[in-house]
Amino acid sequence: MPGYIRLHVVAVGLAAILSACGAHNSPRVSVLGVQESNGAARQSLVVFVEVVNATSRALTLSRLEYRVRASSWFESAGKVNLSRQVGAESSTIVEIPVPVAHAKSEDGVIPYVLEGQLFAHEDRLERSWHVAVKGALGVAQAGEGGSPPIRVTVVDR
Repeated sequence: MPGYIRLHVVAVGLAAILSACGAHNSPRVSVLGVQESNGAARQSLVVFVEVVNATSRALTLSRLEYRVRASSWFESAGKVNLSRQVGAESSTIVEIPVPVAHAKSEDGVIPYVLEGQLFAHEDRLERSWHVAVKGALGVAQAGEGGSPPIRVTVVDR
């Protein structure tokens, strides 16, 4: 019985350590906003994504492979090559260009989903993390002199 208790205590302690390490060591993303792309031949948006390095070490981001979709507005997949260092507990902004098929909504709110794989170099090894965020895009009322801005609301991370 004492051997079983020791083994159980070691197993519980190891599980607690592993779950604590995994819970806080994953970078995460959030969509900060979108903006119409200037000078594009066809209508497109730039999606501004914040990448937060929640790890305790600096990471050198190498790429973000993504799939982003917003109801009937757009669905796009691709990758953004990156070469920038993000310190521990710091963040950076990544811009994703997205072609738009249709930019009107009857209720003014379009749900979106962004998911993908973030790649980074850490201590000479390339690591990757699954990233995902859901939210809603909405068109504000048009003001003087131009098209309405597009606002973003994060619904679920």
